[in-house]
Amino acid sequence: MINNKSIENFMPQEPGVNDNLTAEKINLNLKEAGMMINKTEIICEIFSDQKNWSATKQLWHEEKLGGCGTRDSNQRLFQIIRDRLQNKESILPTVKELNKVFRDCFNKRTKAQIIFLFIVETDILVKYMIHKLYEKQDKNPGNWNLSKKELLNTIIRIELSNGKRIKYAESSLKKWVSSFRGLMWEIGFLNSPNGNTGSPPVIGDKALEVIAYYSWNKMGPEWTDFPIGFYYLLQAQSNWEVLWKRIKYYDAWQEKNLQGKLNIEPKYNKIFSEEGNV
Repeated sequence: MINNKSIENFMPQEPGVNDNLTAEKINLNLKEAGMMINKTEIICEIFSDQKNWSATKQLWHEEKLGGCGTRDSNQRLFQIIRDRLQNKESILPTVKELNKVFRDCFNKRTKAQIIFLFIVETDILVKYMIHKLYEKQDKNPGNWNLSKKELLNTIIRIELSNGKRIKYAESSLKKWVSSFRGLMWEIGFLNSPNGNTGSPPVIGDKALEVIAYYSWNKMGPEWTDFPIGFYYLLQAQSNWEVLWKRIKYYDAWQEKNLQGKLNIEPKYNKIFSEEGNV
């Protein structure tokens, strides 16, 4: 069995969530662009072919791929998705790698679980909400209340680092809450689109590999002490051992003895590269 820390001891380890939460870091982009699975796939395909963002944006507009009524709306949608995908810290697959990953996914839910990590890493409000739900409700996501009223109360009470509350109209926050619930449904957590409760989603194989890669990159060689990707994908701690057993049998992963403790790590750095072992 791999040793792990408890969720109770985790919160202070994620910088930028509990500290230095400023109004400048917060946006409501989620209400403009939720999961956007199909649009994200389109952008990944174009970028993989065109090799740069300028050509990708040009084709996006020329072919009217955003499906919005105006050029400005299409541009805004493109910008939000592009900003999610620009993986500056290299802790998630690159856009070209993600295009290949999507081709290997068996269903939309698996794709949604992968995109969700990109949203978590680029949207501090989504990340903060997840932390608050763990902190204020229960360490087991299966016991959460995700009603619109409960989520709205949580977001309204967000306190910035200067002690002030965020300043958005309640109508805008309600739209954001609806979009957040949409994410929870698409990753497989909510039991129904209109339900208020859920259960830890079953993680698709390709999503699990991305989650492990993300956790390993973000937390370092001892990522199994706290697999942050499991945490964000709302996996009860009782599920972690089962997930580790799945990961260690993937072709690109291996089990190693690290200072007397079994650990799991990728066999090479760019496990999603089309070139393979690089």
